Amino acid sequence: MPERKIKDHEIVVAFENGKHVCRPTRTTARVGDTIFWSGVGEVRFKGKSPFNEGLGPFRPGSRQEATRTGTFPFEGVEGDIEIKD
Repeated sequence: MPERKIKDHEIVVAFENGKHVCRPTRTTARVGDTIFWSGVGEVRFKGKSPFNEGLGPFRPGSRQEATRTGTFPFEGVEGDIEIKD
C-alpha cells in the first residue's frame, strides 16, 4: 500500500485588513490530495464541499482528503479551492 502524505497542500487562514483571507487565495488540488488547514480561523464552504466531511467548519490543524471535482468558494473568507481529476 502506498504511504499517505501528511499534506499535499496547506491553506493558511489569515486576518488582513479587517477580514479573513485564505493564503493562497486560490488552491488547485487533485482528487485524493490532502488539504491541511492552519492560521487564525476556521473555514466553511458555500453550498457544496470538496470533502466527504461536508461544508465545515474546518479548523486549523485539521486535514481533509479532496473527493469531488469543481471550484468551491469559502463562506465568509476570501478565497476558494479548485479540485481537478
